Amino acid sequence: MNKRLIVILVGSCVVLASAGVFTYAMWPVTAPDPVTQTRGQAVKYLASKEFSKLDPEKKQEYFDAAWEDRNYWQRPRDANLTDEETKNLRKNIRPLFRRRMEQRLDKYFELPPAERTAYLDEVIDRIQQRWSRDPNRARRSGRRRGRFTPGRVRGMIERTTPEQRAKFDEFRKAMRKRMRERGVERR
Repeated sequence: MNKRLIVILVGSCVVLASAGVFTYAMWPVTAPDPVTQTRGQAVKYLASKEFSKLDPEKKQEYFDAAWEDRNYWQRPRDANLTDEETKNLRKNIRPLFRRRMEQRLDKYFELPPAERTAYLDEVIDRIQQRWSRDPNRARRSGRRRGRFTPGRVRGMIERTTPEQRAKFDEFRKAMRKRMRERGVERR
């Protein structure tokens, strides 16, 4: 073979390989449909590097769709997550969960005071519905909840503004009061 043919072949291979890499890098990343996935599959995806590569809007869409029926943000047994995957899960969904909570708090505080009780009732009903699906979950998570280690408290303070903490505290107090009025026991 002459040198010119070799140069042309090598150059063509380099161009094709570059085009393939570019196409792969620029190809839009899409998420699977969480509604068609099992709980374990959805949690695995939320903990994956593929999920972390999605743009913020797609992440929020997937998370919101996954959140509707099922509580994915906790480590479910059927996902068989490794410690590394559990760490990724928390890292991937923490900002999404926080954003969703902020939206709920904003909605609560935008309502006229007369309508806030009805909103709290809706939230309490959703919580009770979750509890009824898995009565043992409430007992399991109840043992861990409330254990605010210095690290968890410091992390919460670093990730929130004083205004957000004040809103959350007021909302939490209103929730507890309304639950007592309705005779709902915290689990």
